[in-house]
Amino acid sequence: MIEAIVFDMGGVFFHPSPGQRCEVLAQHLVTEDDLKSLEDLPELDAYKRGFLDEDTFVRATKPFLPQVEDPRTLFRALALARELNQDLVKLTAELKTHYRIAALSNSDSFLEERIDTFGIGHYFEFVINSYRVQMAKPDSRIFHYLIDKISLEPHQILFVDDLTSNIRVARQLGLHGHVFTTTEGLRRDMAAYGLLEV
Repeated sequence: MIEAIVFDMGGVFFHPSPGQRCEVLAQHLVTEDDLKSLEDLPELDAYKRGFLDEDTFVRATKPFLPQVEDPRTLFRALALARELNQDLVKLTAELKTHYRIAALSNSDSFLEERIDTFGIGHYFEFVINSYRVQMAKPDSRIFHYLIDKISLEPHQILFVDDLTSNIRVARQLGLHGHVFTTTEGLRRDMAAYGLLEV
């Protein structure tokens, strides 16, 4: 019997806002090509996995963004340039009356601020951020960390993520998994399994 629903954040609750992103880049005199030059930096992966602190990561990016006085302000603004999935927020409010709700996300040092800025922190019993715990999906260790933290058996947890690779590992460990595409699709699947009244 499902007792907890654990959500990914990016691509599920938060989606990029192209308009806001363009505004941020224009304000900082940065192009998409400038940002692409950072994608292959080993420091980026290490930062998101929590092996590199924010200050060290920012220093590593400075040579690639010479026009930006403080890259941290750019990264923070980009982190907040998101749209919130309001339909999922409504569904989560319904679910919270019957299930424990938590979050498990591969993210950066701005995730908690993003959650607070959008006013959704009260929906989650806890948030596991890869940056904070130095583990990242689809590594099975972060799922074991989740299972220990929530103190439930794997089959009592439904994990919702937009990446099939993450859901695959969760299922291998005994969790239920839903590959998120739309809120309506999630609602339909939950209703079909008797987890939600239609």
